[in-house]
Amino acid sequence: MPDPIVRLLSSQAFESEDGGQKAFCASEKYIAVTLFDKSVHILNHDGIQQRIFTDLVDSVWKVAIHEDRIFMSQDTGTILHYDILSGAALTTLTGHTTSISALQLSTQALPTLFSGSRDGSIRVWDLLTATCLAVLSGTHTTTVRQLHADAATLFSCSDDGMACIWDLRTYTLVHTLRVSDEATFGVASTAAWFATGSGDGHIRVWARENGSLLASFEAHEHVVNGLLVHEGTLVSTGTDGWAKVWSLGTFELLSSMKMHDHAVTARGIANGWLVTGGKDGGYETDFCGLDARLRAWDVDAKGIEGKDQEKTEFGTPAIAVLGMEVVRSRVVVSMIKRGRPMVEVWEVDRQGNGKVS
Repeated sequence: MPDPIVRLLSSQAFESEDGGQKAFCASEKYIAVTLFDKSVHILNHDGIQQRIFTDLVDSVWKVAIHEDRIFMSQDTGTILHYDILSGAALTTLTGHTTSISALQLSTQALPTLFSGSRDGSIRVWDLLTATCLAVLSGTHTTTVRQLHADAATLFSCSDDGMACIWDLRTYTLVHTLRVSDEATFGVASTAAWFATGSGDGHIRVWARENGSLLASFEAHEHVVNGLLVHEGTLVSTGTDGWAKVWSLGTFELLSSMKMHDHAVTARGIANGWLVTGGKDGGYETDFCGLDARLRAWDVDAKGIEGKDQEKTEFGTPAIAVLGMEVVRSRVVVSMIKRGRPMVEVWEVDRQGNGKVS
């Protein structure tokens, strides 16, 4: 089976007195990294610094980018809106009473930003006017952890195991769902349903139309921490280190691969290859003793439990892989290496001869 050609395009490390990274995101044009020293670094995909914001009063916990504008949520619950090109502050979005735990951009209809807070409320923002269109509240009683939006529907999940389906045409609650007794960590969707992955190791599939439970099955030994829809399949990852591919029609297990010794901490699909970052070696609770690795697996391959399949390892070991975004064929990875926050950008081609550069 041919391996992908994986090529390192850029690598950028950041100097931080606290040595930590809080959040990151990637768009078609920019990569944003927020550090514990309250700075926010903006790069392009070639790793060239475009802007640094250092005069922020509070730490930035979540970040989103739309075109040449950046939205940064702070401890106070406010969202700062800045122009990346000029560095100018444009406006401040206010309304949440506590810190923001989720940010989600949607450009399928009008450019819209959704923010979920630890106070259980969700706000909908018009990106063109930077005004609040609606406040969705009264259902979630704990931290809103997941937001998944498309043109007409918003799916939200909170730490109490509840999920809500909202109609974005009327900004009204359509269905309230009891997902599980534990938090939801992964969400994916098709035109017909939403899928959730929870702390109990189960995947549950919910009908968009009426909120009914279409399927429920144990997918991983521990937490299901990631879900992706790919070419007629549902791909799941877990804290057990496994990645699994399920049929969208029957939710039958099609193939699986042990990607890491311990948890998969980041995942994305580029050119048909599932790219993951995760913990390997040592003990899972021994953070300093673990290697974090990057690996790729052809999710279109056949065979259960890795039979007749291989995974490709690339890059050098890190202390931790914190996050991952896929922009077309590029995989943008947030990690800690040699005690410093770092971002790497990799190009993943569909097939090669096992080349890694």
